[in-house]
Amino acid sequence: MALYQLSYMSNLVKPDKAMLRTIVETARRRNKPNQITGMLLCCDGQIVQVLEGPEAAVHETFGRIASDSRHHCIVELTSFEVERRDFEGWSMGFHMPEFGRFSTPNDMEWLFKLSPEEVVKRVEPGLARSILKNFGAEASV
Repeated sequence: MALYQLSYMSNLVKPDKAMLRTIVETARRRNKPNQITGMLLCCDGQIVQVLEGPEAAVHETFGRIASDSRHHCIVELTSFEVERRDFEGWSMGFHMPEFGRFSTPNDMEWLFKLSPEEVVKRVEPGLARSILKNFGAEASV
């Protein structure tokens, strides 16, 4: 079975911790039977997420997210086949750093100051994947 990976960025309509907890719990419950793994990073109401798994399941999951009224300004950043998973065994990793307290050497705070549309125009395609891999060590799985 070919593996597929899709990354996107969105803004949450009215972000709060309860909403994020619900989103992550629902994702974990739905993703496992669909063989979806991935990572979600939320900072100041913006989400960057990578989904990986069978292509049809990834597109179906992204379609559900895109029609979710809690999200707006949803922009697909990348989508392509991959040889192996970056987030093996994670039904959905999750990390929410405090704004301005990023723990990566490249200090990614600037990314979350851009709109999703600006990200597509100005940021290299593999950046979302790299960011999420960097935060993986701090994620709750």
